[in-house]
Parts: sequence; structure tokens; C-alpha cells
Amino acid sequence: MSREKNKRDQILYSASEVFAQKGYHDANVLEIANQAAIGKGTIYEYFDSKMTLYLEVIKFNIERYLTRIRNQVLSKTTFDERLHAFIICHTEILSENFKYAGLMMNNSADVVFNSKNSHETLKILADTRHEIVQIILDILTIGHEEGKFSSDHLDYYADLFFEMLNRSALRSLVMQLSKEKQQQEQKLLIHMLINGIRH
Repeated sequence: MSREKNKRDQILYSASEVFAQKGYHDANVLEIANQAAIGKGTIYEYFDSKMTLYLEVIKFNIERYLTRIRNQVLSKTTFDERLHAFIICHTEILSENFKYAGLMMNNSADVVFNSKNSHETLKILADTRHEIVQIILDILTIGHEEGKFSSDHLDYYADLFFEMLNRSALRSLVMQLSKEKQQQEQKLLIHMLINGIRH
């Protein structure tokens, strides 16, 4: 990794922390620079404004998420293996990065509806959601090919399953469920998905 990329990533990691703690409006560039142990001017060598930095933070964390999901899912071959890998990886990432999930959900809503950059922010979030649902759809397609279910509405089920998985993961975090209980609920979610598609 080049020194420039290292410095840029260092800024993005630090900005992620500060935005997650303080929100977009209360965070300032000096705090981010202090967190990154660099001068404030260095940040402006890479990002021309706080809004640009914020949008890049969103992209940076999304790409980290997607890379990890792809690596886990694509290392498996069967429907069962890929579905389990996706669920486990998605839940682990949300658990490990709960504050960044908060950054995405809370700050993004505020910035989306109250800034001139709303179109770009909405596009980032919509494109990301589409890509995640596509990963789920690819998994369901394998299940269809393996004869797990015969529905022709897999795109619809992929979309709904993503929402159900997010709700399940949030439930695990809020209720601080044990690993064993999380695994039980993941199995219930898979059972509901497959049986719902089958009939």
C-alpha cells in the first residue's frame, strides 16, 4: 500500500470515529486531524471540504463491508454455505462496527435531507443497497438451481430478506443476545426464508 493511500485511509478511519461519536454537524476538521495525529491542513490536501470527507467516509466503510462480505460468500459454493456465510458475516460486521452503522443510519438521514449533496448521498446509499440485495439474490438463485425452492420472485424475496436480516441483527445487538441465542435465531430466519419461498 502506498504512503499516500495509507495517509488517506488514516484520515478516513479517524473521520469515521469522530463522525460516529459526534455526528456530522458537531464534528469538526480539527478534531479529525487530532484523531489522525496530523495537521488540519493535511486533511484539505486530500478532501476539499468536510462534506466531501463525510461522503468519502461513507464510501470507505461501505467498501470495507462489501469486500468482507464478498470474500466470505464467494469462498463458499453451495446455497446453504453461502447463505450462512452471508448471515454470519453481516451480523458480525454490524456488531463489530455498531457505531459506524449508527453513522450511516443517523447522520446520513440528516445530511441527505438537509444538504445540497442530498442527491449524491442518496445515490451512494441506494447503490449500496442494490449491491447487497444482488449478493443475496445470487445466493437465492443457487438455492433455486439446487431445488431448494421453485419461486420465480427471488428478487422480491432477496429485498425482503435483507430487511429481515438487518432487523434480526439489530435485535441481537440491542438485546445483547448470547452467541448461542444469535445462532438459534439465525436458523429461525433461514427456516422462515426457505419455507416462505417454498410455498
